[in-house]
Amino acid sequence: MSTIVIPNCSRTVAVLDARSCEVHIAAESLDWAAFCLASVGAPFVVHGPLEAIELITGWGSRLLAATENSGEPAPSTHPDRGPSQE
Repeated sequence: MSTIVIPNCSRTVAVLDARSCEVHIAAESLDWAAFCLASVGAPFVVHGPLEAIELITGWGSRLLAATENSGEPAPSTHPDRGPSQE
């Protein structure tokens, strides 16, 4: 099992099984918590609060829109993380 580090973020991590864990992040800003999660480079699901779900949805929409009209195909790999898991 690999370890994922979330830098500069107060959190608790509970291992659920060999493939998943539950993370609780204490942050003064939902933007900072979202950035911490997104920077990990692993798939995740936000279960709450509703404000966090809405924030992540907004980030996702804006990031996706930023690549839709670029005229370049989206890369399928990230140099540090290997092939995408989609």
